[in-house]
Amino acid sequence: MRGCEESFGTLEAEVRGAFHALVSEALPAAARARGWPVASPAAFERLLLDHVLGAPGEAPGPSADAAAASVVDLMLAVETGARLLEGRLCVLELRRRSLARRRTRPSDAACASHTDPGRTGEQPPQAGRNGVSGRRVLR
Repeated sequence: MRGCEESFGTLEAEVRGAFHALVSEALPAAARARGWPVASPAAFERLLLDHVLGAPGEAPGPSADAAAASVVDLMLAVETGARLLEGRLCVLELRRRSLARRRTRPSDAACASHTDPGRTGEQPPQAGRNGVSGRRVLR
Protein backbone atom coordinates (compact mmCIF):
# COMPACT_ATOMS: atom_id res chain seq x y z
CA MET A 1 0.00 0.00 0.00
CA ARG A 2 2.86 2.37 0.63
CA GLY A 3 3.64 2.49 -3.10
CA CYS A 4 0.10 3.68 -3.90
CA GLU A 5 0.33 6.43 -1.31
CA GLU A 6 3.65 7.58 -2.71
CA SER A 7 2.26 7.52 -6.27
CA PHE A 8 -0.74 9.56 -5.21
CA GLY A 9 1.50 12.03 -3.42
CA THR A 10 3.55 12.43 -6.58
CA LEU A 11 0.42 12.86 -8.70
CA GLU A 12 -0.96 15.43 -6.28
CA ALA A 13 2.30 17.40 -6.34
CA GLU A 14 2.37 17.34 -10.15
CA VAL A 15 -1.26 18.50 -10.44
CA ARG A 16 -0.80 21.27 -7.89
CA GLY A 17 2.38 22.36 -9.68
CA ALA A 18 0.61 22.40 -13.05
CA PHE A 19 -2.25 24.43 -11.59
CA HIS A 20 0.16 26.92 -10.01
CA ALA A 21 2.13 27.33 -13.26
CA LEU A 22 -1.08 27.82 -15.21
CA VAL A 23 -2.57 30.52 -12.95
CA SER A 24 0.69 32.30 -12.15
CA GLU A 25 2.42 32.23 -15.55
CA ALA A 26 0.55 30.91 -18.61
CA LEU A 27 -2.85 32.54 -18.10
CA PRO A 28 -1.54 35.98 -17.01
CA ALA A 29 0.77 35.99 -20.06
CA ALA A 30 -2.16 35.13 -22.32
CA ALA A 31 -4.25 37.81 -20.63
CA ARG A 32 -1.64 40.47 -21.38
CA ALA A 33 -1.31 39.35 -24.99
CA ARG A 34 -5.05 39.07 -25.61
CA GLY A 35 -6.30 42.01 -23.53
CA TRP A 36 -8.40 39.95 -21.13
CA PRO A 37 -10.02 41.82 -18.23
CA VAL A 38 -8.73 39.15 -15.83
CA ALA A 39 -4.97 39.28 -15.33
CA SER A 40 -3.87 38.39 -11.80
CA PRO A 41 -3.01 34.88 -10.62
CA ALA A 42 -5.56 35.17 -7.80
CA ALA A 43 -8.30 36.13 -10.27
CA PHE A 44 -7.50 33.17 -12.52
CA GLU A 45 -7.47 30.84 -9.53
CA ARG A 46 -10.96 32.04 -8.52
CA LEU A 47 -12.22 31.88 -12.10
CA LEU A 48 -11.10 28.29 -12.69
CA LEU A 49 -12.10 26.92 -9.30
CA ASP A 50 -15.49 28.67 -9.32
CA HIS A 51 -16.14 27.05 -12.69
CA VAL A 52 -15.20 23.61 -11.39
CA LEU A 53 -16.84 23.86 -7.96
CA GLY A 54 -20.23 25.05 -9.06
CA ALA A 55 -22.48 27.06 -11.28
CA PRO A 56 -24.71 30.07 -10.67
CA GLY A 57 -28.07 28.96 -9.32
CA GLU A 58 -26.59 26.22 -7.17
CA ALA A 59 -26.42 26.53 -3.44
CA PRO A 60 -23.12 28.31 -2.83
CA GLY A 61 -20.29 25.99 -1.99
CA PRO A 62 -17.01 26.69 -0.29
CA SER A 63 -14.94 29.58 -1.53
CA ALA A 64 -12.50 28.73 -4.25
CA ASP A 65 -9.17 27.95 -2.62
CA ALA A 66 -6.48 25.94 -4.37
CA ALA A 67 -4.92 24.85 -1.08
CA ALA A 68 -8.18 23.18 -0.03
CA ALA A 69 -9.22 21.90 -3.48
CA SER A 70 -9.15 18.19 -4.19
CA VAL A 71 -6.77 16.76 -6.76
CA VAL A 72 -9.72 15.96 -9.03
CA ASP A 73 -10.99 19.55 -8.82
CA LEU A 74 -7.51 20.86 -9.63
CA MET A 75 -7.25 18.48 -12.59
CA LEU A 76 -10.56 19.82 -13.91
CA ALA A 77 -9.35 23.38 -13.31
CA VAL A 78 -6.16 22.68 -15.29
CA GLU A 79 -8.31 21.27 -18.11
CA THR A 80 -10.47 24.41 -18.01
CA GLY A 81 -7.39 26.64 -18.09
CA ALA A 82 -6.02 24.74 -21.07
CA ARG A 83 -9.30 25.31 -22.91
CA LEU A 84 -9.04 29.03 -22.16
CA LEU A 85 -5.54 29.10 -23.63
CA GLU A 86 -6.73 27.22 -26.72
CA GLY A 87 -9.60 29.67 -27.21
CA ARG A 88 -12.22 26.96 -26.66
CA LEU A 89 -13.71 28.76 -23.63
CA CYS A 90 -14.53 32.44 -23.24
CA VAL A 91 -12.82 34.21 -20.35
CA LEU A 92 -15.64 36.77 -20.26
CA GLU A 93 -18.26 34.05 -19.76
CA LEU A 94 -16.23 32.35 -17.02
CA ARG A 95 -15.78 35.73 -15.33
CA ARG A 96 -19.50 36.49 -15.52
CA ARG A 97 -20.37 33.11 -14.01
CA SER A 98 -17.75 33.47 -11.28
CA LEU A 99 -19.09 36.89 -10.32
CA ALA A 100 -22.66 35.59 -10.34
CA ARG A 101 -21.68 32.68 -8.10
CA ARG A 102 -19.93 34.98 -5.63
CA ARG A 103 -22.94 37.32 -5.43
CA THR A 104 -25.03 34.44 -4.08
CA ARG A 105 -22.72 33.52 -1.21
CA PRO A 106 -24.38 33.61 2.25
CA SER A 107 -22.10 36.44 3.39
CA ASP A 108 -23.69 38.59 0.67
CA ALA A 109 -27.24 37.84 1.84
CA ALA A 110 -27.55 41.07 3.82
CA CYS A 111 -26.69 43.10 0.72
CA ALA A 112 -29.01 41.09 -1.53
CA SER A 113 -32.14 42.55 0.09
CA HIS A 114 -30.93 46.08 -0.77
CA THR A 115 -30.11 45.53 -4.43
CA ASP A 116 -32.21 45.11 -7.52
CA PRO A 117 -31.00 41.99 -9.38
CA GLY A 118 -32.70 43.24 -12.56
CA ARG A 119 -30.39 46.26 -12.67
CA THR A 120 -27.49 44.25 -14.06
CA GLY A 121 -29.44 43.13 -17.10
CA GLU A 122 -28.44 39.53 -16.47
CA GLN A 123 -31.02 36.80 -16.77
CA PRO A 124 -31.55 34.47 -13.82
CA PRO A 125 -29.66 31.18 -14.15
CA GLN A 126 -31.53 28.46 -15.97
CA ALA A 127 -31.40 24.72 -15.45
CA GLY A 128 -29.47 22.71 -18.01
CA ARG A 129 -31.00 20.67 -20.82
CA ASN A 130 -31.74 17.84 -18.42
CA GLY A 131 -33.53 20.21 -16.01
CA VAL A 132 -30.74 20.06 -13.47
CA SER A 133 -28.30 22.80 -12.62
CA GLY A 134 -25.03 21.32 -11.40
CA ARG A 135 -21.36 20.78 -12.06
CA ARG A 136 -20.27 21.42 -15.57
CA VAL A 137 -19.07 18.47 -17.57
CA LEU A 138 -16.07 19.31 -19.71
CA ARG A 139 -16.15 17.82 -23.18
